[in-house]
Amino acid sequence: MVTESGLAMPLSQLAHGQVFARAWPAPGGAPILRRPRHQVERLRPAPWQLSEYSADAAKTVADRTLCQLGRTQGVIQAQARALTGAAALHAYTSTSRKADFVESYIKPDNVVSPKAHWRHFSTILDRGEGDCAYALGMWDGEPRVAFRWNGDSETGPLGNPQSRGLPIWIMLDPALHEAVLALVPAGKRAIARNFLGLTSAEELQEINAAARIFHLDRVTKITNGEAPCTIMEGAHLILHVAPFSAFGSASHQPLPNLFKVPEKYPPVSMGSRPSLGLGSVRIGFDGLLIGSNDSGLGEAQRAYVTVSQSGMVESVVKISVGQKNQFIELDKLLQIVVRYTRIYAAAISSGGADLPCVVLASLQNVKGARLLHDLITHGTIPEDIPYGSLDAPVLTFSPAILETVPGTEGESATALLPILSHMSHAAGLPAAPCFDPSGNYLWRDAAVER
Repeated sequence: MVTESGLAMPLSQLAHGQVFARAWPAPGGAPILRRPRHQVERLRPAPWQLSEYSADAAKTVADRTLCQLGRTQGVIQAQARALTGAAALHAYTSTSRKADFVESYIKPDNVVSPKAHWRHFSTILDRGEGDCAYALGMWDGEPRVAFRWNGDSETGPLGNPQSRGLPIWIMLDPALHEAVLALVPAGKRAIARNFLGLTSAEELQEINAAARIFHLDRVTKITNGEAPCTIMEGAHLILHVAPFSAFGSASHQPLPNLFKVPEKYPPVSMGSRPSLGLGSVRIGFDGLLIGSNDSGLGEAQRAYVTVSQSGMVESVVKISVGQKNQFIELDKLLQIVVRYTRIYAAAISSGGADLPCVVLASLQNVKGARLLHDLITHGTIPEDIPYGSLDAPVLTFSPAILETVPGTEGESATALLPILSHMSHAAGLPAAPCFDPSGNYLWRDAAVER
């Protein structure tokens, strides 16, 4: 590298900020700082600080620099400019986790350049060392499929293409998107098609139809006493959060990381999240089951959650109050749907399930119940609160789709608007009370905490 004072430095000096002790005159009069080769060797960083590829590059550059005494200053400057890529690689490796470079190639999920144009969403195909990788992302705001070749132990971890020593993606012609998706595993194909806008209206209808059939079947079984554990008597909310892939051929492919942290799937709580006692968690052939009663799953549960091997979440909670279980608070019901849908979507996403997912909700055993327009507070007479009367034993609401994990409860509520509006209509209200006339989300967590 050539400094502002006209001094040229080898890459090993550039990487560690060393100052060279000796100088030899070069043609043109500008001094060039050098060190003997054995001193340059000692400046090489430890293996964990610099990848094998960039360390070899640094040694090669140092060797060449020692032979440059007879060259002109202009040639040395040109060589120094050529070092920019290697220096960038050193900066990339030194700021990354050491674990990222234990493998012989940089994992596609860790390739984020060119940052000025590309926003990485998901790697949809990685064929390993020396082979190809495909990813979904946004290129200048447009959904695209990106492609690159992975590195290997012989040519280095960067792979191709690369720029200034950094691994980068290259965009495919959109006309090739369909051909690429044919190579993608079935579990990710539906997600990719939806992300790229290739999912037809017919395909969405098929997914919604399959999800609705599954949901209604589960509601029927729960009504007939076939729930995975005993639940308390009263009216119940039955909520399903299911990734699209759960309704395809990939639905039989288990996701090994789904159940590592059971606490990510809390049963619905009217207050703070309950602690999960050892007796309230069970992992078996069908998946994960968590009950709200810390005394164990053999006791009646106020709420429970099941998670299938393919990532489908079923959450059931008793929502009625009163001596005859005749009161349901609409505000609390809406807040439960908003909050716990977001929690479960985040949980299955971190466990390896790809979004989008479909969300379905039903009220069961609600015939004759009152859907109250306000919360029951201390001193309030429930019979005096305005309400909508529920005349059917089961009410199933319009489905909603989550494209990504909501970052806030407001984002969750916006995505779940079809469900929230339908529930509000059942209470006799023209719109969901959690939104203002401009569509802004109004509530905080307090509606559930009371």
